[in-house]
Amino acid sequence: MPATVEPGPDRLARRRTAGSWLYLLPAALLLTGVFAVPLAESFVLSLQKDAGMAGTAGWAGLHNYAGELSSGVFWQVAWQTALWTVGVVGLTLVVSFVLASLLRSPFRGRTACRTLLMIPWASSIAVSAVVWQFGFAPNGLIDRTLQLFGLSSLIEPWLANTPQSMVVLILVGVWVSVPFSTVMILAGMSGIPHELYDAAALESSRALHSERYITLPLLRHVLLIATMSNFVVVFNSFPIIYVMTGGGPINRTNILATYLYQEAFQDLEFGHASAVAVLVSVFLLSVTFVYVRVLVHPRRRYERVAKVG
Repeated sequence: MPATVEPGPDRLARRRTAGSWLYLLPAALLLTGVFAVPLAESFVLSLQKDAGMAGTAGWAGLHNYAGELSSGVFWQVAWQTALWTVGVVGLTLVVSFVLASLLRSPFRGRTACRTLLMIPWASSIAVSAVVWQFGFAPNGLIDRTLQLFGLSSLIEPWLANTPQSMVVLILVGVWVSVPFSTVMILAGMSGIPHELYDAAALESSRALHSERYITLPLLRHVLLIATMSNFVVVFNSFPIIYVMTGGGPINRTNILATYLYQEAFQDLEFGHASAVAVLVSVFLLSVTFVYVRVLVHPRRRYERVAKVG
């Protein structure tokens, strides 16, 4: 009988690669149908003229893009989107890190505190927005609480004036986003060896030194993932602003997600709305590319160095 020839390492590597792509094929087809096809249709629609409910009326080229990029309202909404995103994501990370640090240490009632922390996450975002809308309504819970403590002079039309309305929206966004980020950071902290903190305690009595020189460096990847996840979700957030202010007063709380909805389904400017959607998609893809460069490539360089060593 002829001797059996064992496949070489190159052939085995090709087989493993082919098998990996085969396992990824169903997810790739699903993502193509859910994301790639609608994005392509949006791009085609962004190059066409609007004809109201009748659909489109011929090609417009880049006219829709030029109209949006030369619009003062678009840039105002883009600036408000940046303010909203940075405010919510930044405060969420700070609050989540503090809460995770507190919940990491054992104390009486820690389990109950962890359970209460998950309530905003377990509730629907739209439901939370409705509850906070009633809370900040004229003569609502916030106003009555201020009156109860003799602070009536601090009462404001919270959702009718700026910048109070944007501040309120950011605080509600933080309220909704903190549980998820806290769980991620807490999971990352649980993987840090306690021996490092014991060694740091022998060198310095300040707890902040341990957080700065041990916790933060070892949580770098977790914080980057939490930042990116929150960034994408908050940037495209719709329910909080739509339910609480509807983008008002006078577009002062609109972000790109609600602005896009208004152009498409209220003004029936489907071409302009599609142009905004394409611009937002390009921006998010660019941010994702930078994120991959920051998070993935340093890890690959570290693995190459470790392999050489």
